[in-house]
Amino acid sequence: MTKLSQQLKLGGSTLALVAVATITPASAQPAGAPEAVESVTVTGTNIRGVAPVGSNLITIGPADIQATGGQTMDEVLKKMPALSDAGQVGQGIHNSTYFSPNIHQLGASSSSSTLVVLDGMRVPLGGTVHSQPDPSIVPANAIQRVDVLADGSSSIYGSDAVAGVVNLITRKSFDGLEINASGGYADNYNKWNGSLLWGYNWDGGNAMIAYQHSYASSIDNVTRQPASFDFRPLGGTNQNSFNCSPASLQPSGSASIYLPPGYTTSVTSAAANAPCNILDGNYLPKEKRDNALAKLTQTFGNFTLSATMIYAIRNDTSFSESGSITGTAFGPGYANPGQVNPFFQNPPGVASNKQTVRYNLKGLLPRSLSRNGANDIYAHVSGSYNVNDDWTIDADFVAGQDASVDWTYNGFCASCAYLALNGTVNTAGNTTTPAVVGTTLVPLNLPLTPENALDVWNPAATNKTSAATRARIASYDHGSTADNAFVQYRLSASGTLFQGPAGPVKLALGAEVYANSLVQNVTKTNGTGPAVYGSGFEDFHYGRVVQSVYSEINIPMISPDMDVPLAQNVVIDISGRYDKYSDVGSTANPKFAMDWTVMDGFKLRGSYSTSFVAPQLDSIGDPRKGYRASYASAGGTTGHVVFPTSLYPAAAGVLPGCAANAVTCEVGGGTGLDGFQEISGIGPSAKPQHGNGYTVGFDLAPDFLPGFVANVTLFNAAFKGAVTSANVNVYANVASLNKYFLVCPTGCSQALVNTYAGPFPTLTSPLPSTVYYIYSHDQANIENLTAQGLDISATYDFDTDFGHFRIGEFATDFLKYTISFGYPVAGPTYSLLNTTGQTSQFPEIKWHSRTNLGWSMGGLSLDLFMNYTGSYHDWDAPATPILHDANGNPTGGGDVVDSYTTFDLHASYDIPDGFLSGNQIYIDGNNIFDSHPPFYNSHGQYEITGTNDLVSNLIGRLMTLGIRVKF
Repeated sequence: MTKLSQQLKLGGSTLALVAVATITPASAQPAGAPEAVESVTVTGTNIRGVAPVGSNLITIGPADIQATGGQTMDEVLKKMPALSDAGQVGQGIHNSTYFSPNIHQLGASSSSSTLVVLDGMRVPLGGTVHSQPDPSIVPANAIQRVDVLADGSSSIYGSDAVAGVVNLITRKSFDGLEINASGGYADNYNKWNGSLLWGYNWDGGNAMIAYQHSYASSIDNVTRQPASFDFRPLGGTNQNSFNCSPASLQPSGSASIYLPPGYTTSVTSAAANAPCNILDGNYLPKEKRDNALAKLTQTFGNFTLSATMIYAIRNDTSFSESGSITGTAFGPGYANPGQVNPFFQNPPGVASNKQTVRYNLKGLLPRSLSRNGANDIYAHVSGSYNVNDDWTIDADFVAGQDASVDWTYNGFCASCAYLALNGTVNTAGNTTTPAVVGTTLVPLNLPLTPENALDVWNPAATNKTSAATRARIASYDHGSTADNAFVQYRLSASGTLFQGPAGPVKLALGAEVYANSLVQNVTKTNGTGPAVYGSGFEDFHYGRVVQSVYSEINIPMISPDMDVPLAQNVVIDISGRYDKYSDVGSTANPKFAMDWTVMDGFKLRGSYSTSFVAPQLDSIGDPRKGYRASYASAGGTTGHVVFPTSLYPAAAGVLPGCAANAVTCEVGGGTGLDGFQEISGIGPSAKPQHGNGYTVGFDLAPDFLPGFVANVTLFNAAFKGAVTSANVNVYANVASLNKYFLVCPTGCSQALVNTYAGPFPTLTSPLPSTVYYIYSHDQANIENLTAQGLDISATYDFDTDFGHFRIGEFATDFLKYTISFGYPVAGPTYSLLNTTGQTSQFPEIKWHSRTNLGWSMGGLSLDLFMNYTGSYHDWDAPATPILHDANGNPTGGGDVVDSYTTFDLHASYDIPDGFLSGNQIYIDGNNIFDSHPPFYNSHGQYEITGTNDLVSNLIGRLMTLGIRVKF
C-alpha cells in the first residue's frame, strides 16, 4: 500500500471524506502502472483494478457510519455537507424528494440529478408520486462503505447522474456474530434500534445475514409549535389565521370580522389582525422499519457467483389536523328557509341573515390518521469469470419491486362540512351550482336540522353538532398506492488491452438492458359528499425499456521511470455510454478525465462530462388517459398573474382594467378576471434533461507533515431542460413558455375551455362564469440550472504521548447558482445563490460544513462534530420585500436568515477485560447543546412555521446509548 493510501485510511471515527483516487509514489508498484486496487466494487469506473480518474470520491466507512449516530442510511447521509439534505429530519418522507439524497443542491422530484445505486446497480424506486430511491432499505450494519462521487457520471451509469452518484457498497463477507442495540431520547421523542449481523466463511465462500429493526416515535406539533404565529416581534409577519374555534364571523355586507369568544371584538380582514394559530397533528410521523439482507458467495476456480436478497418494510403513521372551512352560513329570515342553519348566531347587536364563517374543527372531530409506507424486495445475482490475470467477464441480473402506499383514514370531508353548514357542497351555498363541472349533479342536504347541521358557533365542549354529522365530516378515506418494478441485465468485460510505454492500457466494454414499470392507483373525492358515494378511483400505467452499451479506456501517459519533470504520473481515462429509451429517444454521453501526479504527495486532477436525466414515468403521463397522471387535476383558479403586454399585445386596451398603453396587466388575485388551471404530464414530447460539467482539483499529502491530507475540488454542473412545473408568473413572463399561459381579453370560448378540460373526468373546483385565462401547469422540460462551487476537505491524524488525535474539516462552498426557464430557448437567467424558497425541494445556500475533533487512547474514543450552515436570504415568503428586475425575476431583498450551528458527539469504549471483553458501549449525541434553528418567516411540509425544514429540524437534543456485542 502506498504512503498516501495509508494516510487516507483515517483512524477512529473521523469521516473519511477524502479522495480515493490517490497519489502513487514510484516505489509502490511497477513503474508507470496505475495504482492497483482490490477487485471489488469501485465507484466511478467500469475497469477492474484501477481507481476512478479525475474525480473527488468521498467515502464513509463503517466507523464513520457509527460516528454519525444515524440509525438508518438516510440519517447517515444527512450528515454530509456535499448533500443538500444536511440538517433535515431523517424520518418520514420529505416533500417530493422522498428519502433520496441530492448532491450539491441540484435537482429533486421530477428531475433528480443524483443517482443512488447498490453495489453499482439500480435499486427500487419508492413513493406514490415521482418515484425516488430510499437508501434505508439496506440494513446499516450490512454496509461496508458509502461512496459519493460528486461528478457527472452518465458515461458509467446512465440516467440520473448529472450531479453524481451515491453508491451503497455492501460487505463482501463477515465471519461471526454481531448484535447492536441502542435507545435514544429527546424532548417528547424516543428512538430504538436493534440489529444483528451473522456470517460464516468457508474455503471459497461466505454466507451472511443482516437484519435491522428501527423505531422512531412521532412528535406532536403542540410540543414544538411557537406560542404564537405572529412573528412581527421577530421581524416577520403575522401568520395566524381567522379560522378559529369557535368560528370567526363576518356578517354579510360588513368589512368587520367578529372574533370568538363572545364576538364582542371586531377587526378588519387584514392578515395582520388574524388571531388564531390552532395547530394539531404530528410534526413527525411514527416510523418503524424492518430490513433484512442475505448474501451468499461461492468461488469455483476462476468463477465467482454471488447472490444478494433484500426485504424491507417501512411503516409511517401520523395524525393530521381536523380541517378548516371558510364558507357562507344562513340564518333566520333568509329567502330559502331550508338552508337556515339551526345553530346560527349573530354577534351582539348585529342583525344579519347571512355571514361568512371561518372555522377550524379541532376538538370537534378526531384527528385523521395517515399511513405512508413501503414494502421492498430486491435480488441481485452476479457472476464473475477471470479469463486470465488481466481479463474478467462479469454478468449481473437485478430485479426489484417497491409497493408504496399513502392513505388517510377518517379524513376531513370538506364537501360534507359545507353540506352541514349551508346545505350545499360549495362555499357560497348556491343550490344550483353543479358539484361536478360538466354535469347537472347538485347534492343538497335540505332542510338543515339539528340532526344534520354543523354548529360552528359554540366551542367543542358544548358544541351541538350531532354525532352522525361529525362522523360524516370525518368520513373521507382516500389515498394512493404505487407498484414500481424493474429488472436490470448487464454483461461486461474489462482487462489489459496492451502494454503501453507508461504502463498497461486497460479497457472495459459492456451492454445493459433496464426495464421499469409503474402502476399507480388513486382514490380521491369528487366533491359530492361522503366518501361512500363521493369518491372516484383511477389507475395509471407506465413503462419503459432502456438498451445501453458503454466502454471505457484507461491510458497511462507518463510513468515515474520516464523522468519527466513535474510529472511523476499522468493517467487519462475516457468513457462513453449510449442509451436508447423506448419513450424519450436516445442519448450519448462521454467523459474525459485525467490524473497528474506532479510530485510525491501532490496530485492534480480534472474531468469533463456530459450527463442526462430521463423524465420520471409519471412526469410523462399515461398515454391511455391523455397523458394525465395520478397528480393531475383541473378546475377554476383565482391565482394572481402579472404579465407583460409585449407578450400578449391583444390584451392591451381590451382586457378589463388593462390600459392600451399598459406595460403590464394582471388577472386573478381579486381582479374578478379569474381563470382555468390544469396540471398533467409532459406527453409524447418529453425529452431527457441534458447536462454537462467539469471538475478541477488537487490532493495534497506532504512528506513533511505525515498524517495530513487535503482535497480541494472546483465543480461546475449545468443542466438544461429539467422537468418541473413552474410558477404561473414564470410561464407568463418567458416568451418561449407563454404557450402554457393563455389570455382571453374578452373571455375564453367554451370550446377552448372544453379542449383543456376534456381529458379530466371531474374538476376539483368550479369554473368562473367567464374564464379570462388558461394556465397549463403541466410538467415540462423547462428548467435550466448551473451550480459552481468548492468541495473542501482536510484531515490531520497524529500520535502523541496523550493518545491519537484527529482533526477534520469538510465543507462545500457555492460560488454560483443560477436558474432560467425555457428550453430550448431559455428566458432570462438570474441568481439564486445563498437563498431558499424559489425552489421547493432543495436550498441554494452558499456554505455548509462539518468539522471534527477526535481523540482515542486504548479502548476509549471521543469525537466532537460541529455542523454549520451559513447565513442566507429567505425568498419564500419574507417580510422584507423581494426585489425584482424588469422581467419579474428576483434580484435581491428578502429576509436575512441567521447562520446555524449544532454540535454532535460520539464516544465509544472497547471493553478490554471480563465477560464483555471485545465488546463496545457507545454514546451518541445530536445537537448536544439543544440549539434552536434560526427564525424563518415561512413554513415547510411539517406545518410548523418559523423554521426552514430544508436545512434544519426541531427534534432538539437527542442522546443515544448503545452496546455492540461480538461473538
